[in-house]
Amino acid sequence: MRDSEHPLRLLGEAIESVQFSQSESRVDARPRVGIVLSQAAMWVCGSHLPAIAQLIAREIDMRGGCGLVLHTTAPCDGAYFVRGQGGCLPQSFEDIVSNVRQAVAGHALDALILLSSCDTTVPAHIVAAVRANVPALMLAGGYQSPGVHQGRRTDLMEVYEAFGATLTGKLSEGDFKSMARHCVSGPGVCPGLGTASTMQMAIEALGLAAVGNSPVAGGSDRLREQARNIAHRIFDAVGRNATPRRIISAAAIEDAVSVILGMGGAPSSIGFLQRVADELSLTDSEGQALDVRCLVERLGEKVRQICFVGPAGDHAIEDLEAAGGAAQVMKRLVPVLSLDRPSAADCTFRSGIDAVPYVATDFFHGQDAGGPGSDPGLVIMRGNLAPDGGIARPAASTMARRRFVGTALLFSNAAEAYEALADGRIRPGLVVVIRGAGIEDFACALHGAGLSGHVAVISDGGYSGLSRGLVVGFIRPAAVDGGPLRAVADGDQIAVDLDRRVVERLE
Repeated sequence: MRDSEHPLRLLGEAIESVQFSQSESRVDARPRVGIVLSQAAMWVCGSHLPAIAQLIAREIDMRGGCGLVLHTTAPCDGAYFVRGQGGCLPQSFEDIVSNVRQAVAGHALDALILLSSCDTTVPAHIVAAVRANVPALMLAGGYQSPGVHQGRRTDLMEVYEAFGATLTGKLSEGDFKSMARHCVSGPGVCPGLGTASTMQMAIEALGLAAVGNSPVAGGSDRLREQARNIAHRIFDAVGRNATPRRIISAAAIEDAVSVILGMGGAPSSIGFLQRVADELSLTDSEGQALDVRCLVERLGEKVRQICFVGPAGDHAIEDLEAAGGAAQVMKRLVPVLSLDRPSAADCTFRSGIDAVPYVATDFFHGQDAGGPGSDPGLVIMRGNLAPDGGIARPAASTMARRRFVGTALLFSNAAEAYEALADGRIRPGLVVVIRGAGIEDFACALHGAGLSGHVAVISDGGYSGLSRGLVVGFIRPAAVDGGPLRAVADGDQIAVDLDRRVVERLE
């Protein structure tokens, strides 16, 4: 902390003068803004972000401040999972948080701008900003632009699915590799409403990002314009002392959940919001610890999914951007949002939403009509296999019916399930049960193999935000914690019922 009474103040100023004299920044510039860059050159998710960080730093310097780029570790969740390193992600999360908190304290920073990209990065940046608790704004790094393969649009989501077609002999390895080489034409996170894009839009609802920022193509002029804009907004945030602990309230978490339900976002976002709520020790109206799963159930009674972007629909992520993005979702959810709360990007959440004009388009469904089955984007599934709930995404289901009864086939990890898929052991009528580990992108492969409309998947682990099919994941309590999944055996009859919100073993 910079304190004129600190006994080492004079020495600190001298050390700073040495350090700053070797850079283009000025030691006396105020405020000092840390620009958090969580990026690794080998990942397309954030390959464009160093240039964005430097653009922001220049803009801040031009406005009389001092922009300092701070580097942290940067996991690419998809790459970690396919290499069997998903277990490293919680530590990467904490490493990012620690990197940021230490930099704020050690460099006496006045504010933060966090360039948020991949799955783990976005929620880690939220928690890091909370712990640092200086005025902070977040800028979504954007989605990757699709490519063209054999004359048609293709993207990384299709590659995850095509892997299943390759495993089962429906697609040659050569064609699969060719698709992978051509599926991306610009930097950013996975296409569709995966975890990263969902969380990039959720930060707008939390009040940590300007309304209207997401989704945005990672390599676009629009993203660069938003970078210039955030360099301007951070000065106002400092003037209002818009710290994350003042911005993120229980109401803010509720609004983020409502937006996720309205746009049909990724199931993993619920766990990440719970992580933020726990970090802040937020409570509900009765003084109990805020339970985000309970919010999904309560808010799901009045919020319906109003847009349908893959994998929870047929539209592409760029279609959502063209229709006005998260801002237009929020415009349509105004009756259920808490508008008169503070925002880091604007004076209030209401002022941010009001600044965006309403766009009339048939891309969005009305709340009265909803979508298939008039479901919210996510539902909590309970029953004798999930006493504390599991999470399903109704619009991503490719089942022709909403109640499915099948025979259990157990696996202890996703790798075993992939082997079974390749061997032809996964057949229509089964319920694949994966205990003790995330199913990662297995449901994507199942869809590519043509089985997602005939096989259900349940797990106490997480599943990819790009998954299609009837999937119930994040079941609690987990088998390792004594949950009922530990007692399931091959051959058991299991029912998954979207209407009743139940996943159960039949006696």
